Amino acid sequence: IFPNPTTGKFSIASAEVRIQHLEIYNSVGEKIAQYSNLGDQLLGEIDLSGYAKGLYFVVVFDGKKRYTKAIVVQ
Repeated sequence: IFPNPTTGKFSIASAEVRIQHLEIYNSVGEKIAQYSNLGDQLLGEIDLSGYAKGLYFVVVFDGKKRYTKAIVVQ
């Protein structure tokens, strides 16, 4: 996930994991966005600039495992 921290726009890339599904949660656990049927290992720019500043969690599913990373929107 880069850049992190961000002003709202960020990208996700993975050389090890094939991203099939992605969800974004705010700091209280509410799902604010999701992306499915992702064929590439690089997901284009995601824009959270319309959301409040703070901590968000990006959850990536590769079909077998779930990976969670935090991102800070400044």
